[in-house]
This record gives sequence, structure tokens and C-alpha cells, in this order.
Amino acid sequence: MGEFQLKFTKPERVQLRTERREKHEYPQEMRLVLDVYYNKVKLVDPTDKYLFEDKPVNLNIITSKGNIYLFNPSSRETIKIRAGIDNFWQALSYPPHVRIVPEPLSLRELHEIDELLRVTSIGLSWEIECLGFLEDDAFKLNKPIKISFEGPQGGGMKISRQDFVKDVLEPADMLRREFIEVIVEPIDEEKLDKFSPEFREALRILLEKQKLLLTALKKLEYVTTTDDYRNVIDDVWRSIEGLTPRKPAGLKVYRALKLAFKVLPIAREIDSGALDEVAQELSETLLGKSMNSDGKGKGSKNVLNNFSDAIFKYASALRHGTLTAGSGKAYNSLPSKNDAEFAVLQAMLLLNYLIKTLKTAGLRS
Repeated sequence: MGEFQLKFTKPERVQLRTERREKHEYPQEMRLVLDVYYNKVKLVDPTDKYLFEDKPVNLNIITSKGNIYLFNPSSRETIKIRAGIDNFWQALSYPPHVRIVPEPLSLRELHEIDELLRVTSIGLSWEIECLGFLEDDAFKLNKPIKISFEGPQGGGMKISRQDFVKDVLEPADMLRREFIEVIVEPIDEEKLDKFSPEFREALRILLEKQKLLLTALKKLEYVTTTDDYRNVIDDVWRSIEGLTPRKPAGLKVYRALKLAFKVLPIAREIDSGALDEVAQELSETLLGKSMNSDGKGKGSKNVLNNFSDAIFKYASALRHGTLTAGSGKAYNSLPSKNDAEFAVLQAMLLLNYLIKTLKTAGLRS
């Protein structure tokens, strides 16, 4: 013997968003909210006969349980988030708009979800089952009935990466993610062998540097203390360390960058030899001056007149166990979130520019 069921089917459109409590309400829980706009609603009796369909309904929900599924449409890697209907009383007009709410998420959990969903479009599905009373003058049902809010049939619905950033990450105080995603330049390790040796070796060095910096970026999403921010800045310091032509690895990057500026080319010569000079000057502006044949740095008196050394010095001043550059006096740095963000962003901008320049030139050479 079956039972009465109220079914919501054929979702027409959805919006996934982050919702936080009002500014001065605590605890500051953060929830994902899935707004679903259904096209069909129907009540069926134990024999599956339709008693009504497509009309406003009033519901008194007793219990609800289910899941929201977010997935990569290509790999089908799926994230399951427990969810339900958060309001017991539901007065739903037609077509019905239903609010499905998962359990509260931490910023770190949301960050981990974001890390797994770095795709152009995100797959979305759900299934919610409830037990409750139907308040309807035409149907006097004196016991609870099953109520189902069905997800889409087939391959699920899709939300764009842009909407995910705007509606989920920004309200969760992850606004920086939209900007940082623009500047993180990917390196496909499998394709490095296609580049000439100069570009290949330099890109491998930068790949390792980028991995260190991405560690700092991940920490930045959930750290809260001064010591945490020192650790982030220390990761930035390690990502920039040695990125100078005065060090072997940095010299390889410097030479590849100088070559890249000529391959692109970065300028059109009017006077013969101008391109060589421009390529050298730009490389020195970014990474510093190379060594003379006697091993002495050409720019030893002005070693900080370049991006790499400036970022390195800034990070050095705010990491653990530091000494003043002038007299060597010891102090403990007290960096804030703002200081750590600045260090990460400056290093990311530099690495991104170097990687993109070398990749572009490598594909043309």
C-alpha cells in the first residue's frame, strides 16, 4: 500500500548563494542557500493518481533531509553537502520558489569546495525528502505525507564560474579570490617538454616557486593570528628567495626572460641594437642585474632597484626572527592580514607575469 505524496519536479532555474547573519548577530554562521524555482507541483494518492497539480500550497514541515551535489561536469568529481528545508511553515505560491539550505559551513570548508571546483561551469543537483502536513481545504489529510523536492533529471543543472564567484565567494569575504584567479597563470608540466631548453628550465623553476606561493594563498583564506600571518609571509619569502640573477636558479630565469623579450618582441627597433638593450633593462627591472665576469654584481650599490628584491626585502622584514637591515637590531614583527595579503599579491603578480611572458615566447620560438 502506498501513501500520499506531494512532489515538486522540473526545476526551471536556480541560484546558489552564500548567506550570512546580520552584521551584529552572533554566532556569525555562514550558509549556502539554494533557491529553486519549480515548474511542476502535484499531489498523488497511494495509487499514483493525481489529486491536483500546479497550484499554490501551504505546508507544515516536520522533518527534512537530503543533499546538494556540486560536481565537475568533466571529471564528475562530486562534493556532497547535507541540506534540508530550514523553515517549518512553507506558504508556496505557484510556480513555487523553494529555499534549500545546507548545514552551516566554515570559511575553510568553503575554500576547500572552491579548490575542487575550479572549472568554467559547475554541475549542480539535489534531492530533499520531507515529512509534513498539507494545509488544503479541498483535501483533509489527517496524517503527515511525504514531500519531495526533486533535482534536475539527467546531467544536472549548471552554474557559471562567474556566478559562483559573485554569489558564493564574494559574500563569504573571499572577494580577493575573483582577482587572484585572474592572475594565477597555470603551468602544464606535461607540455614543458615542447619548449626549448632555456624556457623549459626557467618555467620549471617558476613552477616550484608558484607552488610555494599557492601554499601561502591557501593559508590566507582562513588564518587569523599574527603568527599565522608571519607564516604566510614566510611562504612568500621562500617563493621569491633566489629569484635573482645573482643566484644560479634566478640567473636561468633572468636569461630566459631576456630572451623572451627579444622573441616576442617587446619593442620595435628604430636604432640597431635597441631591442637587446630594452630586453636587458626590463629583465633587470624585474629581477635585478646579472654578475660581472669577476663575480661581482653590476648593481651591488642599487641591489633593490627591481621588483624581485623589493618583494623579498618586504617579506624579510615581516617574517619570523628578523633583524633591522641597518644596524642588525632584533625585533618581532606584528603583521596583519593586510600586510600578508599585500605580500601574496605582489609576489603573485610578479610570478604570473614571468610565467606568462616565458610561455608566450616559448610557443613562438
